[in-house]
Amino acid sequence: MSLNVSKGPKDIIKTIMGVIIASEWEDVEATEDVVAIDVLADDKIKYRVENTFLGNRLFFYLQQTVEIQGIVTIREDGSQSIEVRKYKIIDEK
Repeated sequence: MSLNVSKGPKDIIKTIMGVIIASEWEDVEATEDVVAIDVLADDKIKYRVENTFLGNRLFFYLQQTVEIQGIVTIREDGSQSIEVRKYKIIDEK
């Protein structure tokens, strides 16, 4: 795992490996659409995937293992999010 100081004191560039999981749903007309995803990393930390072009592409890989490089931000509540810069699917189903 690589760490480098980035654009702010709470932002770091990091490479993580983990499973893409659904984290928020929108209930519209009795269907539950996933509207937010997290990465449950191998170290058991959950990272909210930021709503960006590359981040949104990961919706297609729910329950699959990925390696993601991106900018990690520690939020005021202590949770962490990642802005995806690049990713690789490890076990495509």
